[in-house]
Amino acid sequence: QTISVVEQNGTQVIQNTTYAVRHAERILSPLPGQTGSFLALQTAAPLTNPTIIAVDSGAIVILKHSLKETLSTEQVGVTNFVVRNTSVSADKPSALITFTISRTIRLQQPHSYTQTFETLIGLPPNDIPVGDACGCDIPTCSSSNVLAWQVCENNTCGEVLTEVQCP
Repeated sequence: QTISVVEQNGTQVIQNTTYAVRHAERILSPLPGQTGSFLALQTAAPLTNPTIIAVDSGAIVILKHSLKETLSTEQVGVTNFVVRNTSVSADKPSALITFTISRTIRLQQPHSYTQTFETLIGLPPNDIPVGDACGCDIPTCSSSNVLAWQVCENNTCGEVLTEVQCP
């Protein structure tokens, strides 16, 4: 059961991440050729722009605009979440995402299972991006190790108050 919980969580995270990336207009962060601890995407829909995928308190979370949703279950821990922007050009965006999921069951002899997952996702070409009408700042990791991003509300960029840790 430990193995299946880890595998199911990894599959669920990959499916949700793939869906988010394929429905995005562009990768905001990390920049092409760079590696980061979170993935920030620009989407066309104001209620999901930006979409950010990161690890917070040992769980993979997806942030759509300012709404935070946990993708992995409480039964597992997530570490080593790394995103590499593998885009070769602006019209061919792609990202390589790697993360490790583990689960330990405390018995007389603790039993644990750890698995590393990896997926390469390409965005479909989008000739006319329409998201981010306000021109908000790209999400960044602040000096206090908190993810900072803005959302467009009433044609004005505003800071999001949802706190997410970043390394």
